[in-house]
This record gives sequence, C-alpha cells and structure tokens, in this order.
Amino acid sequence: MKNNLISNMRKEILFGVIFLICMSSVSAFAISSPYWSGNSLTLNAGESTDVIMVLQNLAGTSDIQVKAVITEGSSLVKIADESSTYIIPAGGKTTVTLEATVPSNAETGQVYDVKIDFSEMKETGSGEFGLGTAIGQRFSIIVGERLEEGIPAYVYVIAGIIFVLIIIAIILAKKFLPGKKSRRK
Repeated sequence: MKNNLISNMRKEILFGVIFLICMSSVSAFAISSPYWSGNSLTLNAGESTDVIMVLQNLAGTSDIQVKAVITEGSSLVKIADESSTYIIPAGGKTTVTLEATVPSNAETGQVYDVKIDFSEMKETGSGEFGLGTAIGQRFSIIVGERLEEGIPAYVYVIAGIIFVLIIIAIILAKKFLPGKKSRRK
C-alpha cells in the first residue's frame, strides 16, 4: 500500500513538472475585428474604407511574430501596413490595417467573401520542429446603400417591458389600494 502511494506521488510530481515545462512555452493570440461572419461590411460601388483588426497576445508569456495572408477576397482587400509580418508583444496588442475597396462596376446586393489568415512564425533550429498557432478571420463585403442607423431593437424591447410593468402596476393598485367606495342607498 505504501509503495503504491509513493508510486502515485511520483507520477503526479512528474506530471506537474512536465506541465510546468510545457506551460512556459505557451503562446496564444486572438483577433478582434469590427466585422465577422454574420456582421458584414457594407460599401457602395467604388467606395473604399480602412478596416482595423487588433491582434492580442494577452495570455502569452513571450512576444509572438505572425504573418498575415489574404486567402480570399484579395481583389478587394489589401494590407495597408508596410509589412504583413507583425510582432504581438506578450500581454499586449498590435493593430493591422486593411484597405477594402469595392469595384466601381459592382452591383448593389453583390456579396464578396474575405478571409485573412494570421499564422505564427516559430523560430526553430536545424532539425527542430516548431508548432505554431494560426487563426483565420472571415467577413463579407456587401455592395449596397448603407442603412441609416435607427433606434436599436433593444430600445423597443425595453420600452415594451416598461409599458407592461406600468399596466400591471395600475391593475394591482386598483385592486389592492383603498380608494373611494361608492355607497348604495
């Protein structure tokens, strides 16, 4: 029984040491973007705009170097920065500027798909194998008139809830609060 307990403790300690060694080399990054699948960019024919994406390395323990490659929609989107290689500092952020341009002959309602891949560039020695992270960001560009921003839907929901609560309060007040009672003769 004692030998079994010691054997289990050795395994747990070994697992803990291996876990700590692996955790020291963890690198992770994320992308923050104003556009994604389900939230498209709308531009008129012939119009251009800058799209700012933010690369974040908030969980990593060291700087990360990534390469940006436009894998879909390269006829509409280009990297506006001087280089397509970015260094994301440990615990920090880096911005990526894309320039999106819709052709002047595009028809209203036409949809263009865009995908940008960000791949981690691992430095490895001769004969070493490096594992890196890669993340893709997708969004669509829709050709058409921009809709004027109206009242958001949640405002209507809140107004409806308040209206229902007021009606309930009036009904309860009439039922439970003392008021003038009519006397019959």
